[in-house]
Amino acid sequence: LLLDLTDYLTPEIMPNACKVLTQDELAGCLVDGRLYSLPRVQTKPLDCITYRGDWLEKLGLEVPKTAQEFADVMLAFAKQDPDGNGIDDTYGFSIRNFNDRNLIHAFGLRPSDVPDENGEYTVMEGQEGYMAFLTWLRDMYLNGALDPEWYLTQSYEDQDKFFAGKIGALYTDIIINHVTQWAANATFTAVNPEGTVVAGPSLLPEGADKVGVYYAPQVWGGYAINADSEHIEETLRVLDDGYTDECVTLLFKGIEGLTYTSLDPETRVITLTPEQTALADQWCASYATINYQLSNKDMIIAGGTSTNEVELANWMAANDFVSSLEYRISYLGEGTIPGYNDESTKLTNDGVYSERNEKITQYICGQITEEEMASYLQNVYVPACEPMMNVIRASGINK
Repeated sequence: LLLDLTDYLTPEIMPNACKVLTQDELAGCLVDGRLYSLPRVQTKPLDCITYRGDWLEKLGLEVPKTAQEFADVMLAFAKQDPDGNGIDDTYGFSIRNFNDRNLIHAFGLRPSDVPDENGEYTVMEGQEGYMAFLTWLRDMYLNGALDPEWYLTQSYEDQDKFFAGKIGALYTDIIINHVTQWAANATFTAVNPEGTVVAGPSLLPEGADKVGVYYAPQVWGGYAINADSEHIEETLRVLDDGYTDECVTLLFKGIEGLTYTSLDPETRVITLTPEQTALADQWCASYATINYQLSNKDMIIAGGTSTNEVELANWMAANDFVSSLEYRISYLGEGTIPGYNDESTKLTNDGVYSERNEKITQYICGQITEEEMASYLQNVYVPACEPMMNVIRASGINK
């Protein structure tokens, strides 16, 4: 059996864990309101949209920041021969996830389990701004900016099209690390030997200086204590120490002078030799950490998977640019609410989600009118989601 940690998580017994962990992060470890493990929380690099930097440069364009700028750049990628081969064979982007957080915040949309300023919950597809979002996608399909076969795109096939030089932007499951990863990808470099990759922010609302991106805590497992342990006090001290910056750095990258040369405390840029890298790979690992973030919620090490100074400089530039334009808003995902998954599964089994996706596809492709799409959402889809939304309302989550 696992030790109930609820009464141990106090400033007196576990000061570091109490200082670092938020209620949102702890929520995933609760069972009937009691705490039986402490979460291993990961701070990931910022979300971003990656673009073909060489295409932007050739066409004299800037990295898009708003939905309108994005639409303009996507059209240019499709119509102005950015690869210079004289063939009409490129598009701006392909759709893999309709309601992606890199796009929706430009239209004032929020997750369904986040209440509005009046404390009211509305499923995202019923929120003001959702039809404008779909119409924005539709306009890009009709003018040729959007991949005409986007509706056939399966998981990660949008990345295949990006590597093949067929589209110029990726927005789903993209973080700052991908700026250097994509540029060094063997498939990408083989097809696009002069290709470069740059990052842009999640799209901003018109007139905004920054965009807030809703981001649920990234909890990758947790640490528990055997209730029958003879060394509970000692184990609690070890567990608590795992939430200090010194411990997470030690477990992830080892000892200065042995497994790395230096670590800048401000930028978190690490310097290490090939020999030190080999030692670190042998004795240290991200999965060895009790917590995978610093006490201030920053990343333990900057630079992603950069392997040289050029890649590191590109990563830092991308991170600085994107962080100047977007910030994260922590919220709890609806999956933590008892009963939510049951109601959502019913919608899946009843074909509600698949019908919604079909209707959205039809609308984007110009097969049904705006009035028909709006009527379906308000009169069919939103009412069908009410049992699920009532579970969210009863929980009072994110208020």
